[in-house]
Amino acid sequence: MDGIGYIPAFGVLVASCCFSCYTIWMVCRTCEITRKFDFTSQWVACIGPGGHWVPNVVICTVTVGALLCYTCYFGDLLQEVTPAFGFAVPRYACILGASLFPTLPLCYLENLSALAYSSGFA
Repeated sequence: MDGIGYIPAFGVLVASCCFSCYTIWMVCRTCEITRKFDFTSQWVACIGPGGHWVPNVVICTVTVGALLCYTCYFGDLLQEVTPAFGFAVPRYACILGASLFPTLPLCYLENLSALAYSSGFA
């Protein structure tokens, strides 16, 4: 059974890549057509002023979901790694630590341009 999932995983990867590229292309095309460069203005131009809040709510919901997913992932990863350093930390403490230490200070940044150098490095 070793290696049986590589082909389906690669197929999912390629499909996700194609879907992401198509989505970005659609966003760029909508910007060209409407001459609006934020999602709320595009919504108003294409659909109307009713529900202009929907794009912002969707973006915030997806962002919170991604943050929660990554926090749980790092919590699980840290829980598995800490015994190698001679101490065991429970999962909830790892998740709390991952939430408070790197994530919370970044949430309070008013200007994200300071992160440009580390983002380019990563």
